[in-house]
Amino acid sequence: MIPTHTPEEALAELDFAIGELGLKTIVMNCMIRRPAPEVVETNGSLARYAMNIQSPAMDVGDRYDPVWAKCVELGGAPTCHNAFRGYASTHGSLSNYVFNSLGSFAQGSDYFCRSLLFGGVPKRFPHLKFAFLEGGTSWAAQLYNSLFEYWEKRNLKALRERLDPAALDVDLLAEMFDKYGNDYLTAERIRAWPHHSDAHGSPIGLKPEDLDDFRAAGIEKPEDIRDIFVNNFYFGSEADDAMTAVGFDPKFNHYGIKMNAILGSDIGHWDVPDMTKVMVEAYEMLEDGFIDEADFRDFIFGNVVEMHAGMNPDFFKGTVVEDAVEKLKAEKGLPVAAREDG
Repeated sequence: MIPTHTPEEALAELDFAIGELGLKTIVMNCMIRRPAPEVVETNGSLARYAMNIQSPAMDVGDRYDPVWAKCVELGGAPTCHNAFRGYASTHGSLSNYVFNSLGSFAQGSDYFCRSLLFGGVPKRFPHLKFAFLEGGTSWAAQLYNSLFEYWEKRNLKALRERLDPAALDVDLLAEMFDKYGNDYLTAERIRAWPHHSDAHGSPIGLKPEDLDDFRAAGIEKPEDIRDIFVNNFYFGSEADDAMTAVGFDPKFNHYGIKMNAILGSDIGHWDVPDMTKVMVEAYEMLEDGFIDEADFRDFIFGNVVEMHAGMNPDFFKGTVVEDAVEKLKAEKGLPVAAREDG
């Protein structure tokens, strides 16, 4: 578990966990709860009741870039296992655990995934792979496809063509208000609004780059969205979550992609009453015709190999699956692990 309240502590723990102890997998805190500074200054005893949630990827500039660079250097794929529940959340019932649990990991995963994308982390670190654990894959399919809908209507070119107040025919609108308005909607009122562009050619005093919500993400065309989801994001899904199949159905997803779903299991928790049935439940998606054999292989094996071996070619070296991994890597053109015998 890598804490991320500051980049410095994250770097220290990465060096210790991977560099010193030789561990290979990491889970990061991706929903940092910080007390509101105003409350801390005025009444510190109330700070825990006024927490803000911050991501290490969004609205922090390049402050955490040394952390992402260290993950690349050490060959560790950052994973996220945050649930959006508890105090000051939509999953904060004091009486009902199931109410709080339902969808909480999906919401936490969605938050970090959006943060990474719009914070531009995949743009700056194109070889870094992230996994979002236990939230399933259906939320990812919804986010992925929604991004194209937003891009279509809110890319910078579309904003300028369709939503720029400077393009408004104020004279015509004032005429309509005179004719059809009321005491509130008057011609004088509409003329008083700031419909002009400023010296930068942008309305309401914003620079052009500040209008583009996709700028930091490096998204200049819809294919850029596709490439990030294909190359950088992996989605941990439970064996009994049939909605994982949505991620494998190219009919649902722009450009016909299949989400990088990976099998994860809560063995030891209440949701796995019989650990011998995990693979049985996962296989039911294939038996029911929701996915095919190639999808099932990717779900339980191929995608996780791409994620971990794509960061560290030696990740599976010395394990019982090493030979199968090397065969798959050769098929997919992934870097091959170094052999001690040369």
